[in-house]
Amino acid sequence: GLTDRLVAAAFLRRHTGDETVKVLLSLARDPEPAVAAAALARLVELDPGHVLPLLDAVLASPDAAVRGHGVEVLFRRPDAPRVRLLADRLADPH
Repeated sequence: GLTDRLVAAAFLRRHTGDETVKVLLSLARDPEPAVAAAALARLVELDPGHVLPLLDAVLASPDAAVRGHGVEVLFRRPDAPRVRLLADRLADPH
């Protein structure tokens, strides 16, 4: 349930390793924004590159916190296409 997924994301805040990243990537796809945002926060801390495969979905999220983690990835991993994506997000009121 939701509580289990939230607890999993919270517990993984202090873990590293391939298995941790695998679980966090799964949680980052969660339909509940609180779960996805918690997982994305840890993925960005570990390595913003972990979020790149999810970037389109993260930036398209209706949740501002989830989108914010996507913007953080764009900021930390700039290249020409990502700078354009970042510029497109400047109009986001959140």
